[in-house]
Amino acid sequence: SGSCGGVRRPPLRMRLPAERWRQLAFVWVFFVIFAGAGYSAPPVLFPLIAKERGLTPGQMATLSSSFMLSKAFLSVPVVLALRRFDAKRCIVAGTVAQIV
Repeated sequence: SGSCGGVRRPPLRMRLPAERWRQLAFVWVFFVIFAGAGYSAPPVLFPLIAKERGLTPGQMATLSSSFMLSKAFLSVPVVLALRRFDAKRCIVAGTVAQIV
């Protein structure tokens, strides 16, 4: 189903050996345990930020969830770009966009 420059490639599941799937699972679990805990736990600086900016707890919750909302809205265009262009090109373009 995937194609790159007119060359038909087998689906991703068929191209990745079992070892790669284990590595991917490990990275995913590592991310969920360490980074996921950071997203759900309130940062230590929240009370200071709220006091300085005069924000209510509800506004602070909205502020902290804005990262997840942006991730949700941007995931579809990113998947479409990855399907249309090569992953290496997308990584280079993302890196250039962050630098600029």
